[in-house]
Amino acid sequence: MTRIFLSPPHIAGRERELVDAAFDSNFVAPAGPMLERFENDMVGYTGIKHAVALSSGTAALHLALRLLGVGAGDTVWLPSMTFIGGVSPVDYVGARPVFFDVDPARWTIDADLIETELKAAAYSNTLPAAIVPADLYGQCSDLKRIVAAAETYGVPVICDSAEALGSWSGALHSGKGARAAILSFNGNKI
Repeated sequence: MTRIFLSPPHIAGRERELVDAAFDSNFVAPAGPMLERFENDMVGYTGIKHAVALSSGTAALHLALRLLGVGAGDTVWLPSMTFIGGVSPVDYVGARPVFFDVDPARWTIDADLIETELKAAAYSNTLPAAIVPADLYGQCSDLKRIVAAAETYGVPVICDSAEALGSWSGALHSGKGARAAILSFNGNKI
């Protein structure tokens, strides 16, 4: 039987040379010039103001939730079609995930449903502490509409763009416009 890998490694161009240079500098952890260069390159490529490299998309989402003060007793709205790494951080901070159907054309959280449910949640005083749409398979969520609706009620949006590095919605890179955007370099994400 032939084994088929989900995301086989592919090293090309100057990648080996640059990895060797990082190791030769003996400056690979916790930070160094290569990391700073990478973060700056991500800012330049995505147009997002700041970039902080972490160990994983899950760690980045955890940090974003903590920075927003999401914690015990809070709810966080997520799409029903997502990866566990996008849900676990909600549990890590003690909040409760609430799942929403996805738009069948995009496979991302349904912006119409979010708009409707935000109105209902505002009326019943049960607004979420955050909304975390997930861009899947390179397909961007309708972030402009989601952010506009959420801002009406003071709800921050963290875009899980782990599967959408290099994807654009019009002139905006995936995640741009959210309070924070999570990107990933896991082999099956890019």
